[in-house]
Amino acid sequence: MSEHDRHDPAGSRTYWLGVPAVIGLLVIAVGWAVQGNTIDIHGAAHTFLPGLLANIGTALLLGVFFLLIQRSLSAQIRQVDATTQSVEQQVRDVRQEVADTVSRLDDLTGETAELLQATRDTDTAIADAVEQTASFDAVAQLLRRGRELGAISSYGPRVAMPHGERLRFRQVYEDGDESRPMIWVAQESPSGVDREIRAIWSAGEGFPAVMVGLAEEMKKRNAYPGDSVFDSTGLLRRLIETVSLGIGSREHARGDMQNLGPIIEIINPEWALTEDGLEHLSKPPYALRPNQLLEDEFLRESMLQKNWIKARSNLFEDAWELAGDYFKRRKKSRPLVSPGDE
Repeated sequence: MSEHDRHDPAGSRTYWLGVPAVIGLLVIAVGWAVQGNTIDIHGAAHTFLPGLLANIGTALLLGVFFLLIQRSLSAQIRQVDATTQSVEQQVRDVRQEVADTVSRLDDLTGETAELLQATRDTDTAIADAVEQTASFDAVAQLLRRGRELGAISSYGPRVAMPHGERLRFRQVYEDGDESRPMIWVAQESPSGVDREIRAIWSAGEGFPAVMVGLAEEMKKRNAYPGDSVFDSTGLLRRLIETVSLGIGSREHARGDMQNLGPIIEIINPEWALTEDGLEHLSKPPYALRPNQLLEDEFLRESMLQKNWIKARSNLFEDAWELAGDYFKRRKKSRPLVSPGDE
């Protein structure tokens, strides 16, 4: 075997297959030659030997042909086997990557759950501190957390006073210094009209003192509703409930409800006024956008036909009226501002 054949076994096999093919052709050629030159005594060609040679030559050629087909099929089978093995390896690699990814996701899910739980515990502690102490620092911390999460309106949440007016609580910072927070407390109408009766709640000051300041402002304007309106404990409790509800909706999926938009006011147990519109607080999750409240004249009647609204239609009608008036007024006027913005 030549040096080339040792390095090219396939070429060597092709060479040796060519030998019997050539022999076969030679045998057939000899048979034809013999047939042409062999004549018996009667003048007829003798065909036995040429036929034999032709058969032998043909057999050799067919053998070579079938061997070539076998070689081609064998090569294709080996190629398919190699491709199959490669695909199987890729599948094993992908399965391993998926398993590794799932494992990493499990780890991340566990870490995320721990972080979320820690955050919830912190926010619960903040709300508890507000309820227990009603101090300025606790309320300021709660409002700041609500703003960070986008859980309350950027103009601050508001709560209803017993005589129907609202108090809005907006956190601001003295000279823009976040280490020196203040809370702007302002009276406004249900539709959001600024009554220009305001007080600033500062660090070290109790909320009852702020309410005394508001009462004095009301008396100056002949708008004092009476002592029964100034329930500082009840107002703070409603403020805590409002902000805590907004924070809770942002910290975890509530399952049967969509996340609330930034809360302006909890109107009643069923409905909240938010920057995104009028939103349902229980099942089913439902939100009416400001443009729907202002432009869809048939929506109110359509809503009143829903079974889940019929049972407490009075709550829906109150919320619809308040939200409609609020967004109608806001569409026509500039947003509320704090004393520092004027």
